[in-house]
Amino acid sequence: MLQTTTRIPLQKLFDEVRKGRLQWGRDSFAGFRELIRPDMVWGWWVEQLTIELDAFYAGMVAGKRPKMAIMAPPQHGKSWTATDFIAWVSGQNPDLKTIFASYSQDLGEQTNRSIQRIMRLPNYQLVFPNTRIDEQGWTCNTELIEFVRKKGSFRNTTVEGQINGMELHLGVIDDPVKGRAEVQYKTARDKTWNWFTHDFLSASRRTAHC
Repeated sequence: MLQTTTRIPLQKLFDEVRKGRLQWGRDSFAGFRELIRPDMVWGWWVEQLTIELDAFYAGMVAGKRPKMAIMAPPQHGKSWTATDFIAWVSGQNPDLKTIFASYSQDLGEQTNRSIQRIMRLPNYQLVFPNTRIDEQGWTCNTELIEFVRKKGSFRNTTVEGQINGMELHLGVIDDPVKGRAEVQYKTARDKTWNWFTHDFLSASRRTAHC
């Protein structure tokens, strides 16, 4: 006797796969990166960094105020990863406020534009439909992105830039000094360190830093 099997309509199968991928993108930073960067080459460095940032976010949600330093040679995807992570965290909770700082305004604006591009991707909007930008009445420029009808935002500034009085939940610093020549001077190092400890760290008691 032949046993019959129930056929699942092809469109329904595609829909179920799609739902699973979108849920993975919500629950996992790795899943999110695969959705928004399908051509990205995965190596041990990318995979390990993604795992560490998943753990960082779990600690952040638990109120542990985690701190993480990512150190690698140039062109290893540190800035790229940080940008993706900010976009993912903002999708997870659009009521959170992120401040990003670097040594130059140009770098901050570049990160700002990258985040805007990610948030406009169709896959991002499918994964995080509640995180929207650039609607009337909500700021969206090269210095500040406000999430529509939410309390959260992304703000970029420079090291030693003004952040007093600004609330933040996630703080990210990328390239705090211009280069090797500058970091050799104790005066320059002290200025950066004083800004970090006195201004950046004191901006919020619930801050996590990456």
